[in-house]
Amino acid sequence: MSILNTSNPTNFLLFLPDAGLTESIQMNIQVYKPPTIEIPGTDIPSGPFGKSRSHIPGTVFEYKPITMSILVDRDLNVWNDMYRWMLAIQNYKTMINKSFEETSQVSMYVHILDNMKDNTILIHEFVSPFPSLVYAPTFNHTASTQYPLIMNVEFKYHTFNVLDSQGNNVGERLTLQQAEKQNIEDILYNIKENPIKKPIK
Repeated sequence: MSILNTSNPTNFLLFLPDAGLTESIQMNIQVYKPPTIEIPGTDIPSGPFGKSRSHIPGTVFEYKPITMSILVDRDLNVWNDMYRWMLAIQNYKTMINKSFEETSQVSMYVHILDNMKDNTILIHEFVSPFPSLVYAPTFNHTASTQYPLIMNVEFKYHTFNVLDSQGNNVGERLTLQQAEKQNIEDILYNIKENPIKKPIK
């Protein structure tokens, strides 16, 4: 068993500041999958005469699309709102597509909460998000039991940022030398603040 406290899969909250246009979507989100993060490897020759291959980190940092599962209400407001959002971005009927330009600076935030769901411990920010793929909800007369209707949506975005609880960008980790120096400083500080008391004879 891990010595670290584990997080719960329900510790998240979606927020999209768009004047209530996606309120039904935000209220009914059931599943959120953070983006897969990848640094593609670059193949280089290695071994005698370059007959084998090795990998080194590539020159790009990639974020994959995110997927959300959203509960569909009985009036299908969630599906309609998602359809209208996509139509506003790429309106094949009127050929007037202004929505993405107007909202290009709007960010979608997913707050990761603590286990008490009182405090935000991490924030995922998606700059200029848009629904790129809406999977059709399944209507089925052959189902033996009633179950909630779920709609899966794939979102793409311009930029992904990881923020701390104060809204600051999470920086890169320390180098090994910096970490060793920091550990030594912490040990010296603890010794200074909590000196070992000699036992009274």
